[in-house]
Amino acid sequence: MRYKKTLVFVLSAGLSLVAAGYRWGDSGHAIGLISERGGKVRHPTYMAGGKNRYTQIVTATVLSPYRGDARVVLEGSPPMKYEIHSAKPIVDLGFRKITRFQDNTFYDLKPGDRISLWLIMRPISGENKSVDPNYETDGEKYALAFYDTMSSKTLLRIPIIFKGKEDMDETRNPH
Repeated sequence: MRYKKTLVFVLSAGLSLVAAGYRWGDSGHAIGLISERGGKVRHPTYMAGGKNRYTQIVTATVLSPYRGDARVVLEGSPPMKYEIHSAKPIVDLGFRKITRFQDNTFYDLKPGDRISLWLIMRPISGENKSVDPNYETDGEKYALAFYDTMSSKTLLRIPIIFKGKEDMDETRNPH
């Protein structure tokens, strides 16, 4: 019986290690800090060109002394259709404050608040070259930007860079 458990564990660990080395080109994750000084992001998100849908997961923490409402916008050219959804627990157990999110705006942010969201991007057919699977991008840049609704100051800016297959390989395995 022990051999079966050990074999299952070893196979699971091996599969997990192999899967961890693979990077999906149509999704990414960014971690940021929202602040009055423009915020910080650990690194830009790289995505492979030629897809018809992209997903970006963003988690961020609000730094002191910022308090207010933050509007979230996808910027870049050519424009893309996009949707932003706040990630909320299915059942709120009351352990954490859940920030109200409506019309792409987080309301009543305070220092220490943590937010998470899903950005779903869809290139517009005919207007965006990255819809063509044969198109190799030249590092087109977009950004998910957070702005204070009262002052329009930038609170956080997360670069999203679309690259060709060879460029993505370099991003995964830099020399």
